[in-house]
Amino acid sequence: MVADKPRRWSLILAGRLASRTSITRGPCYDVELYSMHKRELVVAKIRRAAITDQQEIFDLVPRLVEFGPPAWRDAAAMSVTDRKVIGAALLSSTDDPIVLVAVSTDHVMMGFVHLHSVVDYYTERRNGHVADIVVAEAYEGRGIGRQLLAVGEDWARAQRYDWLTISVFHENVRAARTYEQLGFKPDFGRLLKPLR
Repeated sequence: MVADKPRRWSLILAGRLASRTSITRGPCYDVELYSMHKRELVVAKIRRAAITDQQEIFDLVPRLVEFGPPAWRDAAAMSVTDRKVIGAALLSSTDDPIVLVAVSTDHVMMGFVHLHSVVDYYTERRNGHVADIVVAEAYEGRGIGRQLLAVGEDWARAQRYDWLTISVFHENVRAARTYEQLGFKPDFGRLLKPLR
């Protein structure tokens, strides 16, 4: 695919003005972010993850289960599976799946988003899906997660998907509230009955 020229615009996030360059279709996913946090300028770059980022990404994976998964889920086993799937996505040379990372100007891992497509049961069409999104604890509340989701939305639009979906455990109320504030809407719920 041929990359379109990047476009620049401003984006309002949590009442603050942030400027960024959007991703475009093609191999380049570099996005520069500027936002204010407690009178401090937060500068980050979102780019496609490299295999050399794997350990730093894996170090953030336990944050995916910090909310306390349901009793019938083993948090350690969930983290093993997450690492396996994210590791496979890191090896992908295509845009589906893809892992994008947010790094500071001094190359510190601030967070990541893992994206892939899923087929909707009713429309039988592919849509974008946020498989995982994590922000390092030191960078919480600085708009990094919102920016990662915005770049994920750009990715889904570049793939010409109609929807971008995200799954969240019922217990993860804080994340669900954030996703709804960003325009995600409840679609259907999945209920589970343990049989053992």
